[in-house]
Amino acid sequence: MLGEAIDKLIEANLVLWHQEDRRRDRNLADSERLAAADEITVWNRKRNQAIDEINCLIADRFSGATPKLTGTGAALLTGSIGDLIDRLAIAKIRRFHLEESGETDRLASVSAEIEDLICQINEAFALASSPSEKDRQRLFGFGKNKVYRNDETYR
Repeated sequence: MLGEAIDKLIEANLVLWHQEDRRRDRNLADSERLAAADEITVWNRKRNQAIDEINCLIADRFSGATPKLTGTGAALLTGSIGDLIDRLAIAKIRRFHLEESGETDRLASVSAEIEDLICQINEAFALASSPSEKDRQRLFGFGKNKVYRNDETYR
């Protein structure tokens, strides 16, 4: 189940990446750029739903966990576990496109970002086995990405 949620997240990020390129392409007709903007709205919703699903699955997995100490102290996490996985997917897509285009000048910083995100994800999983009340929101998100109110407005 978690693998499927991560797969949905990666798919959403791939589609968003290309729709953003279409939206910025001044060579396209305005109607095509507007259609791309509409698709961005739809896929951002799917992306946020995938992040929320990841956070819920992980929270459910660890809700009955036996407390254990990680020995690492308080981690500096820059988002929920779902957010971190999302950012990792985007960074890997960015690295792929940099390698594909031959833009090697930014590869080192993107690779360092990927390594940092992997460390944060590992630390978040270690904390998730017995989170403090303060850490629960930070680790699992609990629907904070739900900004769309009317399901009938979007596909």
